[in-house]
Amino acid sequence: MKEIFYKTNFSLEWPVNDFDAAHDYLVEEDMTVYLIDNLKYEKVSEDEINKIVKIEWNLTDEQSGYILLITTDVLPMNVLDKISDWVSGQNSDGLGEGFEQQPFAETEDDYYDDEDYDREYHMSSFDWKTNKYKFKRISNLNAVSENHILKIDEFSK
Repeated sequence: MKEIFYKTNFSLEWPVNDFDAAHDYLVEEDMTVYLIDNLKYEKVSEDEINKIVKIEWNLTDEQSGYILLITTDVLPMNVLDKISDWVSGQNSDGLGEGFEQQPFAETEDDYYDDEDYDREYHMSSFDWKTNKYKFKRISNLNAVSENHILKIDEFSK
């Protein structure tokens, strides 16, 4: 099966405190079924929907990562735009809201000012306000990590 790869990057507003737990959270649920449901709702043709193999969020370090979209053929720009909009919604509300409520997303900083001691809490949230999540086609898997290549092999068979 021929595979076409698209990629968009994401950043988090604050770093996670447990990379492995955050990474596992992002890959534990297959988001592809939700993407397909959304594209059906958006009245994308079955021919275009059937090209979608997988969409997957991957954390590459404590504060950034990428989203990989795998298809069997090239998608038209209007469908990629709908997918970008859906990803933005997931990062702001759906997947992103659940992500920021996990223990790995909580950070607290202690700091002193002249008056008194204070504690500031931060959550690792997707930076969806400044990112349009535009997917770009990548020619090969060299643009993604070696660990991810193993995962792709698993569902390509």
